Amino acid sequence: MKTPPDSYLIFREELQKQKAENLRLKKAYDDELSHLSDELRELREQITAQRSMMETTVDYAIRLEKELAHLKKQVKETSNTNRSYH
Repeated sequence: MKTPPDSYLIFREELQKQKAENLRLKKAYDDELSHLSDELRELREQITAQRSMMETTVDYAIRLEKELAHLKKQVKETSNTNRSYH
């Protein structure tokens, strides 16, 4: 059997090195993608929680405004009826 030329052996060795490098890069890419996906999921959860808190805060503020308007109305009515001294 004839020995393959040196250039073929070098090419085959370089090809194996490149395949190994491609696998390493793919693993690094997959790891980074997984990390970013986890971070994105956490950010979404935080945004959802903050949105819920904001909605609760706005609802509370609206309720307080209504109560304040009602209280002002009561004070105004009470002060109008108590003006008479006789």
